[in-house]
Amino acid sequence: MIYPQAQPGQEQLKSIAGHQVPVQTSLSYEAVWFNTTKAPFTTKNVRQALAYAIDRDAIVKQLFAPIQPDIKRIDSFATPAYNENYVTPFAKYSPVNGSKVNTLMTADGWAKGPDGIWAKGGQKATFEVKTTQGNERRRLQTLQIMQSQVKAQGFDMAITPKKSSDLFGEDLPKGQFTAGLYAQNPPSNDPDQCSHLCSKNIPGAGNNNEGPELHPPQRSGHRRALPDHREGDRHQEGAPTW
Repeated sequence: MIYPQAQPGQEQLKSIAGHQVPVQTSLSYEAVWFNTTKAPFTTKNVRQALAYAIDRDAIVKQLFAPIQPDIKRIDSFATPAYNENYVTPFAKYSPVNGSKVNTLMTADGWAKGPDGIWAKGGQKATFEVKTTQGNERRRLQTLQIMQSQVKAQGFDMAITPKKSSDLFGEDLPKGQFTAGLYAQNPPSNDPDQCSHLCSKNIPGAGNNNEGPELHPPQRSGHRRALPDHREGDRHQEGAPTW
């Protein structure tokens, strides 16, 4: 068994005589996570504009459809393996919409320079995405495709592979990143994901490795008995904003 997800290139296993390679969607999901304390992601307009600039369907089709032909992008902090609890708040960001990119960026005071990159107050819409070393088939290729896509919409993106020990042990916990590509692996398909999303589980030196009380519905939701109640509590906070 290959867990948590099949990898690009593993479709070659299907050519082995006498073998079957069934692939199913798991609970694991990967995303580009923004550090909203770092420019240019300090404003919601920029985060949303970048979301409208990324063709997630194209990434999924190019990298993962060969091994899992029926695969689709996910539009949530969950996958279709959550069954009736799968919701799609991110669906509004597909397909790519250059007009919305322009509207959001200009409304936030940005203008494109001669090089085609957005700029504001002397600062360009440049950002770095950190990810794990040694994952060329999935994460590096994902970012290379994304890099080309966002460049076409006026964003300058750099890719920085890091050792897992440095990325997860130093950079992410200490906020030493602008954006990161990595996975979450929920332990079950229960709609509550407090272990990943509750602010009390965000480590930090300033709070003795305990996050502030930012998500009371989520925190109360994981103590409720019925899944639909926990799902409702989670959505009291509204759809996540990129």
